[in-house]
Amino acid sequence: MKDKTQLIRQLHACLAANGLLEREIKEDLVYNATKGRSKSTKDMNVKELSDTIQSLNGKAPKVQTPNSESLDKMRKKVISIYREMGMNIFSEPNQKMVADMPKIQESLINNWNKELNDFNADELSKVIGVLNKKFLPSYYAKRATK
Repeated sequence: MKDKTQLIRQLHACLAANGLLEREIKEDLVYNATKGRSKSTKDMNVKELSDTIQSLNGKAPKVQTPNSESLDKMRKKVISIYREMGMNIFSEPNQKMVADMPKIQESLINNWNKELNDFNADELSKVIGVLNKKFLPSYYAKRATK
């Protein structure tokens, strides 16, 4: 059995590999894994660490049920990444740029066969990881060559 320190390091490596090192997202995952007891990986027990690592690696079903606030933050992160890639439209009533949700939904359906609100926490974390590691660098590479 691995000791707690090794598991914490392994969990942080899994979070990094999935593009989930943003503090709020990490805290939400820990909060859900500890059933609301803590937001710090240091406060997790060995079972919670192991289950979370397995869940992030896709080897076990997610045991904890994320709250809607946690899912909402993850959805907002997905929208934020798409907006960074230029999926914005001008809103006449607000007189400002807003997320182009029809385009974002179309991209999600084309790439993951689901609309944004249909993803669970595990799927959202993977979508965020893919967007951060593949889509954003590709977007900026294309922009740099123009």
